Amino acid sequence: MVFGSLSSSLQTPKHASSRRGGTWAWEISALLLSSASLVALITLLARADDKPISQWTFFISFNGLVSTLAAISRTSLGFALSSCIGQAKWNWFRSKEGSLIGFDRFDDASRGPWGALWLIVWLRARHWMVIGSFVTVLLLAYEPFLQTVVSLTGRTFESAGNSKVVIARSEFLNQSSCQTWLHAPGRYNDLYQFSCGLDLGLQSAYSNGLSNSSSGLTPFTVCDTGNCTWPPFLSMDVCSSCSDITSNLERVDSNVTEIDWESVESITYKTGSVDLSNGVNDTGILSRSNWTTQTSIQWNYGSLLKQYPNTLLYSFQIIQAAKTFEEGVTTWQETEVTASECAFFFCVNLYQVEMRNGLLKEQLVTSWSGRTNESYIAMTNTTPETTAIQAEDEPIWDLYHIDYLYDYLGVDFLRRDAEIAIPHNDRIKYGISFDTKFGLSQNTIHTIGQVFNKEFGHHSYSSTRRTADDSDPMPLVGYLYQSSNISATVSNIAKAMSIYTREAWGTTHAGVSKEWVLCFKVQWAYLAAPIFTILLGISFCVACMLQTRRLGLGPWKTDLIATLAHSTDREIRDDLRNANAAGFLSTAAKNIVVRFEDGKDGPELRKIV
Repeated sequence: MVFGSLSSSLQTPKHASSRRGGTWAWEISALLLSSASLVALITLLARADDKPISQWTFFISFNGLVSTLAAISRTSLGFALSSCIGQAKWNWFRSKEGSLIGFDRFDDASRGPWGALWLIVWLRARHWMVIGSFVTVLLLAYEPFLQTVVSLTGRTFESAGNSKVVIARSEFLNQSSCQTWLHAPGRYNDLYQFSCGLDLGLQSAYSNGLSNSSSGLTPFTVCDTGNCTWPPFLSMDVCSSCSDITSNLERVDSNVTEIDWESVESITYKTGSVDLSNGVNDTGILSRSNWTTQTSIQWNYGSLLKQYPNTLLYSFQIIQAAKTFEEGVTTWQETEVTASECAFFFCVNLYQVEMRNGLLKEQLVTSWSGRTNESYIAMTNTTPETTAIQAEDEPIWDLYHIDYLYDYLGVDFLRRDAEIAIPHNDRIKYGISFDTKFGLSQNTIHTIGQVFNKEFGHHSYSSTRRTADDSDPMPLVGYLYQSSNISATVSNIAKAMSIYTREAWGTTHAGVSKEWVLCFKVQWAYLAAPIFTILLGISFCVACMLQTRRLGLGPWKTDLIATLAHSTDREIRDDLRNANAAGFLSTAAKNIVVRFEDGKDGPELRKIV
């Protein structure tokens, strides 16, 4: 009675049910859960990317939640793959004949990656059913890839505090202690003598700029966090420029009569209004040997003067002998001589500034140094004719200062303020208000000029000057001679003076404080492997389900009871038992060719003769 009931149940395939259900409901749910977990994970990563870790307040850690979602996605997909690979063994032999060992290969593949790897080898990766095994192997790297997706990086964010963030800048310079009086009443109409005290702060700034290193030349800033940014801003500064004019040097050979009436051969190098002379056989270690000399450029000389004609503060030319002359290595006739021309002038600079980790980086965007036509002209009705009465060697006073701003004699008309011209197109390009003006007063020009009057007073530097009194401070021309880069030294002087005028005479420019915080950083490229695995796994499972329906089979999957009910026929079982007794069961399984066909008691694996 019991055997009759069992035989009756085996006759109808639809009555055989898997422990995973007689439908694909569980597998479809698992695929949906796997996809939903991955979508949730991607959404989580997108919301956390570049966000500070301090903003994560969930009771589960971020990495813990990522691991949980990754595990749910992986195990759900693995469950569906296991069922579909298990079902694939029925579909395989239903659709084609094959070696009986294949039934075992499919069954092993449904149990894990090792069996899946052997199925790939057995099928030689030439059938779409290999995809399920391939995805099973890929799942081993699923979580490691997702764990690698998230890293930490440091970023700066605007600080939530109310700390003050400023940097010094100057817009209009009007600071001096100058006194003026009529220079020569009755002789020169409306000419004034300017007497300005030496600004010690400006003098100190000049001294700070005598170094070839600009690392310590930074403007005044307030940034408590050490990380701040400022919008681009303009500042009225002192600028400089130098050029090599060695090619303009003229060599003159001559004889010079010494005090003892002895004639000595001499070589003079000169350019413009400066010259450097020594005896032909002189060396720098001898007394009265000149190493370098400089002088200011006259109003109508110098290429740099032509480049910055109406904002020029001071310009000079310098001739230098190579250090081999000072060291006595070469005679004057053998010594290499170079010449340079440098200029200081007023300018308006546009800066882009930021501070990171306490280090200020000030980048010059562009600069303007032209003067407006209506600025710095005399405020009197004086005409050029009124200045015609002059001594033989006195200059004609320039009503419009078209060649320079500062005259070292300190005599001038009372003038309007000097204003730097910013072209109309540049104001539009950089968003500069047309109401914003940059300039400086006449008194300020004379105050700054006093520094150059004092420091450029010495025109030469030689062995005589160096050994005369070691307690005397080295003059500027000496620093220029010792400098390995005159252009850098002159640039540092201009920068140091600008920094002082910005802090002492200028205003401040507000910025934004930044904080350095740790943030989540998503390496999106690492998500490619998990997404590919999910899509490939879903594709395989859907294909397997559709094939099962097309073949008219039940979803037996990995059900052992279904395997016992629908496995081999009697002939195959007898062959396998005999082979096992003889000790070559595996070989027999490889040699037996079977197909899943319908029998009188239901579908079963039948031997193909």
